[in-house]
Amino acid sequence: MIKKEVEKILERTRKSLIRDLEEAKKRLAEFRKRTTTLAKKAREEVGKTARISRLRLETIPLVQGMDRKLKELGKKTHHLVKSGKISEKGLKSLSEEIKNLETKIRRKEKEIKKVRR
Repeated sequence: MIKKEVEKILERTRKSLIRDLEEAKKRLAEFRKRTTTLAKKAREEVGKTARISRLRLETIPLVQGMDRKLKELGKKTHHLVKSGKISEKGLKSLSEEIKNLETKIRRKEKEIKKVRR
């Protein structure tokens, strides 16, 4: 009689342990899935931030170049205005270079916006 009761208790305990183990496996799998998803999102965000930083660094010399050309354009224009000899031909090439730099800067800024999305 005691042996049967002990066997029943052992069987209930075994079944309970199996259920607990299965539940622990499910929770561990859910935890693994969540942490994997978070790690993937973090990796994507780090990639975006790195790409944005690179694009910003590429934009700096373009802006500096444009500033130099604008300064040069201003000096030449000032001299021509001062001497009364404004020549569109001399100013046109500088204006084109400035326009090209502005276009490149706008492209980089668009890339940055795309990366942020």
